[in-house]
Amino acid sequence: MYDDDDGSSLDYTRDIATWTRFGWNDHSKRSQSQPDSRTKLKPVGGRTFEVVLVSTGERKSAEFSNRAMKLKF
Repeated sequence: MYDDDDGSSLDYTRDIATWTRFGWNDHSKRSQSQPDSRTKLKPVGGRTFEVVLVSTGERKSAEFSNRAMKLKF
């Protein structure tokens, strides 16, 4: 789970932030990310995430624009 907040208040303690849920499927070697239902703050632009497989060191980066996204390794 990852959250973005406004950077200047404690609103994140009341879940006022943009929340992103991450998952991993070991069998298909896919990472997935999607907006979390707790999101109460409108996201500003896309965010770039870099996913690194610890076992191989393989890296992929993708821009997350508040829609479900999958990366295949």
